[in-house]
Amino acid sequence: MKWKELMNTPYGSLVRMLPYGKNNAVSQRSLSSALRISERGVRKVVEYIRCNSDPNDPETKIIASGREGYYIASTFSEMLEFYNTFHSRAITNENACKCARSIIDNAMCCSDSYLVPDLSNTADEEQTL
Repeated sequence: MKWKELMNTPYGSLVRMLPYGKNNAVSQRSLSSALRISERGVRKVVEYIRCNSDPNDPETKIIASGREGYYIASTFSEMLEFYNTFHSRAITNENACKCARSIIDNAMCCSDSYLVPDLSNTADEEQTL
């Protein structure tokens, strides 16, 4: 989606509230209050914008985030910091998924049942998947 098109959607309201630069970041809680949506809603809107903005549109901006909150990356350094952080998370998540997939595959082909501790109880019973 082109950046100008995005600004004419309800998502544009969030974007217009974002300051430029990490030092000016606005908290998720502040965005949530101002937009009258949940903090989870803020995360979902930001995720949508990040995933659906046209990277070839010269007006597209990177919505970065950190402990300080959300902001529009205004320097190459901020853009690179955002990329490196998210790339590292993606690799970590991919590795966790690969490991889980291997465990699932091994459980499916090597045994009739897979025993997992039931962590919802304090008892040390096992539950079959």
